[in-house]
Amino acid sequence: YAKYLALNVQCVFGGLPVGKQARALVHGTDILVATPGRLLDLIEQRALTLRHVEIFVLDEADQMMDLGFIVPLKRVANMLPKERQSLFFSATMPKEVLRIARQHMKDPVEIQIKTKTSTVDTIVQRFWQVKGLHKLDALTRILEAEEIEGMIVFVRTKIATVELSEKLESRGFSCAPLN
Repeated sequence: YAKYLALNVQCVFGGLPVGKQARALVHGTDILVATPGRLLDLIEQRALTLRHVEIFVLDEADQMMDLGFIVPLKRVANMLPKERQSLFFSATMPKEVLRIARQHMKDPVEIQIKTKTSTVDTIVQRFWQVKGLHKLDALTRILEAEEIEGMIVFVRTKIATVELSEKLESRGFSCAPLN
């Protein structure tokens, strides 16, 4: 999202060499997207500090709690400056997430967005259930049979997004992955 902005954005997560990620942080960063574990690794290695954080965003707060990140998230929250803006985003707001939000936020405000499950009249929604090995062929047949001006296809991972885009392009369809 910040590709054309004058911001230094870094992303750190496990599975990649921590040293390379630490070196990327040497000159500072404007926006850091991180998993709790890797963030704590880098803090422990003194590769970064949280003392200048102005805005702390916890996305998918409910899932983070379900995945067992509660202890690392509490550690991170305790390292943040007292004066900051904190934003918790969550499709659901379990009591534990609310409790933590109230504990680590000053005068929290809860915003709920409830909408009717509806779509714009010009959008057609369809659902096809297809066995794994046949998905690409089924999607190809649908694209060939229907007059479709635009389509969004959701897949599980970033890698799958790129792979599907490449396969569809090799079959003559114009597409681009958004990952």
